[in-house]
Amino acid sequence: MTTPLLHRVYTVLALTTLGLVLQSCEQGHPQDGMCASFRRPGNWVVAMHSDVAEYTLEGTIETGDQAPRLSLTGTSREGTREPIDYSADSVAVRGDSIHFRFAPIGIVVDGRCATEDSMITRFSRPQPPFEPIIGSGLIVRKK
Repeated sequence: MTTPLLHRVYTVLALTTLGLVLQSCEQGHPQDGMCASFRRPGNWVVAMHSDVAEYTLEGTIETGDQAPRLSLTGTSREGTREPIDYSADSVAVRGDSIHFRFAPIGIVVDGRCATEDSMITRFSRPQPPFEPIIGSGLIVRKK
């Protein structure tokens, strides 16, 4: 497959996952399962990367009574470092799946909890007028 086609496939998968997660939350399903621990107070380490765009998101997420607070750095292939320090705009937890969106730039993260303390994630970062940056990685609770 060509790179633009892969980006479109990943975007469709991310949007489909988002729709399913939001639909299950709207239907009043309980927020339980392995990802429920993301709602408890704690700190999480983020390490996500896009091989295609050579873009990295690294930093921490602080969870607690308020919306999760993200303190990340986005690093481009040119070495430009962008501080991303925002609260999550929305968080949806359902069983072993999690979805959240943050920053005015609209980064979306979808993940599946492998354990109560770790998530396998995919992210999408819009960059109009170009295709979004799509990557993956891990989010792990700090011990």
